[in-house]
Amino acid sequence: MAKILFTICGVGRGHATRSSVIIDALMKNHEILIVSYDDAYEFLEKKYRVERISWFKMLYEKDRYRDFSTILYNIPLLPFVFAINLSKLSKIMKEFRPDIVISDFDVNGIYIAKIFGIPAITISNMHVMDYVKPVLTLPGKISFIFTQGFMLKSFAFADYFIIMHLIKPEAKKKNVYFFYPIVRENVTNLKPKDEGYFFVYSSAIQLQTLVPLLEKFPDKKFLVVGAEGDKRGNMEFVKVLDDDKFANKLANCIAFISHGGMSSMSEALMLGKPVYTFTSKKFYERHYNGKIAEGLGVGLVEETPTFEGLSRFFSNIPVYKQAIKKAKLTHENEKIIKKIEEIILYEKRRR
Repeated sequence: MAKILFTICGVGRGHATRSSVIIDALMKNHEILIVSYDDAYEFLEKKYRVERISWFKMLYEKDRYRDFSTILYNIPLLPFVFAINLSKLSKIMKEFRPDIVISDFDVNGIYIAKIFGIPAITISNMHVMDYVKPVLTLPGKISFIFTQGFMLKSFAFADYFIIMHLIKPEAKKKNVYFFYPIVRENVTNLKPKDEGYFFVYSSAIQLQTLVPLLEKFPDKKFLVVGAEGDKRGNMEFVKVLDDDKFANKLANCIAFISHGGMSSMSEALMLGKPVYTFTSKKFYERHYNGKIAEGLGVGLVEETPTFEGLSRFFSNIPVYKQAIKKAKLTHENEKIIKKIEEIILYEKRRR
């Protein structure tokens, strides 16, 4: 048995949902203490023992994520946030005495592991960008270097990388492993159907631009998760859905329309549902996910949703579904957990 400190990125629920699959499997043989913040903390603390840490604020203007504004806003907070987290995590490390740190894209876990001299595993989908480079304009490259590129490099101290995406490039470095994504058990057990609606999932901010466009397709039905309301014309609004209801709605839709988070996108594709992604390049991880899906022929991506783009997506649903079958995408839950167990065993023996 090993003692594992599991730190999880708290931006959205995607990191928490996929990590919960790993945590449930590892808890059978190991003792785990979880650390997170924001949305992920709220999701995880209902089920697990979780400690809360601090993190930074993300800024939006209308429906657009403002990357440089976010950086400028948070720079003065850097020393305070990291000092608070360092103090709390140091106390946790001394009291819990973990054998290994697993970080689902949370840099706090990587640095505290380095400070205390114990091995660290990073779980990530973004690090696929180190192998399949984004195609960017010159201004885009500059923005990428100072935002996403900087973020990727901040995980350099990790000893192992478990990288999950819709593609599996050849690893160029030692201790880097590629897998298809994790899918929750309440999704893998479902039998997909088509009940005649499109499932829409994003934040209320990002939905501001999309919802008026959906009204222009009166012959289509939309279930919109992420905004307040009841029913309006061809749309039904739900602020939140619990895990089981979300999975069922996803399994029974025609196609999935979202901001491009990897967890929900991969679940949709594993259920055979085409994906339409709408997200700004400022939030490049999600836009990149959409570009990979578009490259596989299983969906379409737009930086800003348009009537023309949505029309093209709706008319190409049969083509996308054929491409999903051809791609033969499958979850690799067991393989990922097996690799993590192998790393834990190796590190326990080595120490």
